[in-house]
Amino acid sequence: MPLLHSRYIKDLDTLACDLVDQFPELAKEDGRSRLVDRIKLVKDALVNKTRNKRRRCSSPEVENKKRKKLLDNYAPSVGLDVVAVQQHVSLMKTADLSESELDKAMDATLADRRSIVMKGSLKELRHVYPRLFTEDQIWKELARVRGKGSSGADEKREACSDIMEFATKLQRQTGCKTEDAVDSLLRALGEHRYVFPSSEEGVQAHPCVVGTALYVCGKKICDVRDADSGELLALWGASFTVFAQRLSFQRCKSSATLMCCVVLKTDKLAGRQLTARLSALLKALDHSHPSALGREQ
Repeated sequence: MPLLHSRYIKDLDTLACDLVDQFPELAKEDGRSRLVDRIKLVKDALVNKTRNKRRRCSSPEVENKKRKKLLDNYAPSVGLDVVAVQQHVSLMKTADLSESELDKAMDATLADRRSIVMKGSLKELRHVYPRLFTEDQIWKELARVRGKGSSGADEKREACSDIMEFATKLQRQTGCKTEDAVDSLLRALGEHRYVFPSSEEGVQAHPCVVGTALYVCGKKICDVRDADSGELLALWGASFTVFAQRLSFQRCKSSATLMCCVVLKTDKLAGRQLTARLSALLKALDHSHPSALGREQ
């Protein structure tokens, strides 16, 4: 039965009919005796039940489904044929491409790359598309996935600007004397050590930045040179969309929600995602609504 494998019922009409057939007394309350009325009642009950469960659910399937509604190219279904994709992949691996040539090849193979990402195979992704694993290409990939015509530089600039605005306002309001406003922000959320773990604490299962290196699923993605903490936090936030990571990792849930729902606008802010610390922080800074900061939806 589809319910056992997915949070979404794929053949709702058939399931409702089967339930009414197996349980003849089902949905006969309120004088409903017509078969069509009973089937509709059961169908509506199933829809409401599963919808409510999904609202409280943080599974990758549900999060990815929601992201598809916000991001035009989060999981594109139309792309090049296999031969054309292989030609581009081979070219990117063997040829000395200019930046513009590489960008064109990466643009053309987005659908294939996203299909690998959605499978959760970081190893395969690195093997097929090793050129993705740089800071520059991660920002460009976020722009491709968003599908609104922005550039990677635009994405980075807006994200860093919004982070600093948010962090600086917090620092002024709290009177914190810490030099780094971004550190103050993460400490206010209680997640600094999980987003930026020390080398002694080591790499985490969730996305994190150790030193100047970004890690996802415990694997090193890229080194980021000459970056301040705001730029590192922005890239960390972008990795959730580019590599299809869930926001519900408990150790960094507040920070991930802040970055993806409030700053980058790659995910929809929902009540279940608002931890007590994040909710209090947004309220204190007059950012109770995501639209109060960052780009428009």
